[in-house]
This record gives sequence, structure tokens and C-alpha cells, in this order.
Amino acid sequence: MPSAISDDLPESAAATIAPDVSLEPEAPAPRVDVPERFALLKGIANLQRGGDIDAAVETIRKDVPLQGATVWVLVCSAMLASLGLDTSSTAVVIGAMLISPLMTPILGVGMALAVSDRKLFYASIRSLSVATVAALVTSALYFWVTPLGEATPEILARTRPTLLDVAIAFFGGVAGIVAVSRKSPTNVIPGVAIATALMPPLCVAGFGIATGAWTYFTGAFYLFFLNGVFIATATYLITRLMGARSVTFQTKEQHDRIQRRLALIVLVTAVPAGLLLFDTVYESQVQRRAGAFVDTVLAGHGREVLRWSITGKQRLLGERNAGGELRAVLIGMPLREGESDSLNGLMVKAGLDRYALNVSVVGNARSGLSRDEVEALVGVQMRSGTIDGAGGTLPPIEVVAALDTAALRRDARIVVPALDTLAEVLDVVRADSLPTVPFVRVRFVSNATARDSVALGLFLRARLGVDSLRLGAF
Repeated sequence: MPSAISDDLPESAAATIAPDVSLEPEAPAPRVDVPERFALLKGIANLQRGGDIDAAVETIRKDVPLQGATVWVLVCSAMLASLGLDTSSTAVVIGAMLISPLMTPILGVGMALAVSDRKLFYASIRSLSVATVAALVTSALYFWVTPLGEATPEILARTRPTLLDVAIAFFGGVAGIVAVSRKSPTNVIPGVAIATALMPPLCVAGFGIATGAWTYFTGAFYLFFLNGVFIATATYLITRLMGARSVTFQTKEQHDRIQRRLALIVLVTAVPAGLLLFDTVYESQVQRRAGAFVDTVLAGHGREVLRWSITGKQRLLGERNAGGELRAVLIGMPLREGESDSLNGLMVKAGLDRYALNVSVVGNARSGLSRDEVEALVGVQMRSGTIDGAGGTLPPIEVVAALDTAALRRDARIVVPALDTLAEVLDVVRADSLPTVPFVRVRFVSNATARDSVALGLFLRARLGVDSLRLGAF
């Protein structure tokens, strides 16, 4: 029957209803191209979606000129940053970062290189130069007249940039230019301003100018310059990647020349930061080795570590550790004969062979003083030169006279109203052949001044009939 039907049908129809039976395997599915597999990822990472880089360039071009209210904001930002650095107030420093207008001309430099806009480039450089000078002058004037003017932790934190600051500046610049290019407002710019920290390093450089601390000036200004270079570099790359229209025609040779010059500037700027990073890592390793040596070798054996420190160079570069030493002050049993040589040998095994070891042992078995009291006495002795870091064993601290201080305290408060408490007067033995040095533990009220301390010292020397004494706080 099937054969009869197929005989009556046209050949094409018979082929259509013929059984679809084949012994050969099915052909493999067509291979999907790699770009298609990553189509979703390309869509997610597409910078042009939701952005308008050409409009961003126009916005930066309008905002680059430093004039009018921008100048006032700049000066206020520099003053706020200086106040925050001087008082070690992180919140004030962050506020100064948020209002600082320094980011705009730096973005303008990167955009100008990307779109071949010579006019925008020179305008950005001019605005950035004026802003830099204005911030330096403002901060230098502040630190010149401030009654504080000490190197606070906020200041010290911005005097030694490393390669990690390069990464912060670059990725901060990427986030900044991407945020500027968005059609809808974002909250990225404040975070970028805080992360890259352009104004505080400039104000630390102003501190260096006002105080003559040129090491601080060099380190802080280098941090500012490094931030600026890598923010501009990130801006240049993202602007090119987003396909911004060039203002003037740029041949391939001109484009390559700009890239070579930019790469050279980036390399020259980053090399010192890389070397400083190696130094920082090396210093951290030295500190860890020294701490382990103090805890495992010096502590114990009837002794307790009162304080220790490393002095001299701790850097990997240059003349390594020239003049460096590990200084430690211990409480307890004096060093035995030959023990110093043994400790020096252990220093070599601990990887501290380039450091000299100076150990001072202060005995307190006969004094009856607590550890805190001995520490206060040792601190006074170190500041006064009694312990000079020469090493060896010091005579025990003894109380050879404990005077009745009731009347002395009453009279001292009349002379120095800012005196809160005056404890016992202790005569501290410095050496067997030297006279004792009276040590007086005192505490002032919160509003006491340096003049109060001087007045109390003069009164006590006259009252006790001594030429010198030591005041210690508690």
C-alpha cells in the first residue's frame, strides 16, 4: 500500500512522506562565538550605557576656570584642612576634602589630552597651578601663626606616600570620571574626593614651609603630585575608552607621542612610591623581629621589659641601618658577666645583625616602688640624661628620703594654684659617687600652663635647698 501511494504521488511529495530514518549521527550544534557568550558581561561593563562623555567634557570645560565663588571655596577648604591637621581632627579633614575644588582641573587635564583640546589643557594647568599656590599660601600662613603647630598623626600620615597611594589615586580617578560622565546624578564624587585626598597633602606641604620641615614638605607635595598624575591618567584612559569626540584632528603619530610622554611621566612618578613601599615593608619586618627578640630573649630570667625602641635608619635603600640600635630598659636582675656577648649573638640569629644592642637594667628590689612608679622615674631619668642609652647596668633606684609633703603641698598650692596633687618627694640614687636627685611626682589641673610647671620647679628647689630636681607626672 505505501508503495502504491508513493507511485501515484509526485517525486517531491514522496520524498516528503518518506520515513526520516538515518543511521548517521546528528550534526553538532553550531559553535557559539566567544563574543556572544560574553554578551551579557559586555552589556554590564558597557561604560557608554547611561553615560555621555561629550557632555561631561563640556561640563568640565565650563567648571575649570578658577574664579568667583570657587576661589573662596578653595581658601576655606585649605583653612579647614589646616585646622583639621593641626588639631588631628579626622572629621574636619574629611569636610575639607569634600568641598575642595581641586578635582575639576585635574579631570580637565586628562580630558584635554584625550580629546586633543589644547585650550582646555592650558586652562586646566593654569587653574591647578593657581589653586596649588593659593592652598600652600593659606596653609603656610595658618601654621605660621597657630599656637600649636606640632606634627600631629594626621600630618605625619601624609608625608610618606607609597605604591598603594598610586592604586588609590588611579582607581579613584576611574570612579570620578565614570561618575562625571553619567547622565543621572550619582553620589560617587564625594567618596572619590575623600579617597584621593588632594587638599590635605597640600596643607601638610604648607606646614613644612611654615616650620622649615622640608622633609614633610617634600613627602606631602609628592603625594599631591602623585594623586594628580594618576587621576589625570585614569581620566585620559576612560575618556578614550568611552569614545569622546576629538576637538582637533589627531594623527596616529601625534596620539602615540602623547601616550609615550604620559607613560614616561607615570613611570617617573611611580618609581619613588614603589621604592618607599619596599622601605615601609622592610621597616615593618624589622619592627616585628625586634618585638619578637624583646619578648622572647630579653624578657624573663628575673627581668621585665619596661620599654624598648629602635633608633637610626631602618630602610632597605641606601646605607642600611647605619647607626641603628635597639635600646631596651629592663627592671630586675642585672646582666651577668658575658651575657651581653650572648645577647649580641642572638641578635644576629634574629636577623638584627646590623643593629647595635643597648640594654639598661634598673633594679628595684630595695625600693619598694611599683612598676608604674619605676617607669615614671625611668622616664624622667631618660629625659634628663641619667640613662643615656650607653647600655650596661644602672644602680638600683632607691628611696633614701621620703619627706613629709603635707606642709609642702599646702604652700605649693598657694604659689601655683594650678597644682592638683603633689605626691611624696623621693631622693633617687643616680650612682654611688653622685649626689641624689629629688624626684617629685605632681599632677596639674587641665588648664595648667608651662609657666605653672616652671614656677613650681623654682619653688621646690628653693624650699628643698637643692640645685636641681625632676618633676614627674602621674
